[in-house]
Amino acid sequence: GFTKAENELCLLFQTEDHEES
Repeated sequence: GFTKAENELCLLFQTEDHEES
């Protein structure tokens, strides 16, 4: 389980890495 802050960071990282494909 991630904390609220970690969850938001995770989403940001996913969005940044999403443009690779």
